[in-house]
Amino acid sequence: MSYVVQRGESLGSIGARYHTTVTDLAAVNGLGQPVINPGDILAIPIPACSSANLRWYNESLIVANGSYALTANNCIRCSCTPTHLNLQCFPSGIMVACNRLQCKASHLFIGDVVVTKTPAGCNITTCVYRGHGGRKIFRSLVNSSHVNCSGNESYWETSPMASPSPETMFPSISLSPSPSPFSAPSPFSVFGAGTASDSRSNQTSNSSSGVFLSLSISCFSLLILQLVTLFILK
Repeated sequence: MSYVVQRGESLGSIGARYHTTVTDLAAVNGLGQPVINPGDILAIPIPACSSANLRWYNESLIVANGSYALTANNCIRCSCTPTHLNLQCFPSGIMVACNRLQCKASHLFIGDVVVTKTPAGCNITTCVYRGHGGRKIFRSLVNSSHVNCSGNESYWETSPMASPSPETMFPSISLSPSPSPFSAPSPFSVFGAGTASDSRSNQTSNSSSGVFLSLSISCFSLLILQLVTLFILK
């Protein structure tokens, strides 16, 4: 990875940003002195996770820090965590025809971890990926004991593909929200509103008819009066 040095930066600040050391930066870039200037282009060594110490069967894998890789015919996804630089492998979830994802004699799938509290600390059981050969995926259970453990009871850390154990399933009650009194009008209120509306419409219609009749009578009276006046003048 290449990086252009900005004003005010040092090898120490750049190393802290990319999780590397001043010594490694100087060695990779052939710097006799740890002095850099704005505009200099540096090669940044990116830490990576390796499967070299994981005893995988017929397979080796190197994953850059903060990224992931698919293996075992895209059935397994292995990620490199920035903090510990350890490969963490889980079922990828993108392939349907994947089998042998569950460790034998257990309900744990690859990547699942169960931590059990003990008087001396805790016991950790992990279902780990061990490589693959053809369509066959290798996995095994790994048990370890630790003195410093957080939490007061057992807990699970499961991958997205894992099925929950019956021991970890708890009944739950889902209460639907109470309906709002205004969410749906009752038939009676609808009927009442409609009757009032019809009554007002009838009243308006009757009032309009009365006004029209009065105007008609007034016009007729004026016409008769004009005719009488003309007859008298003649």
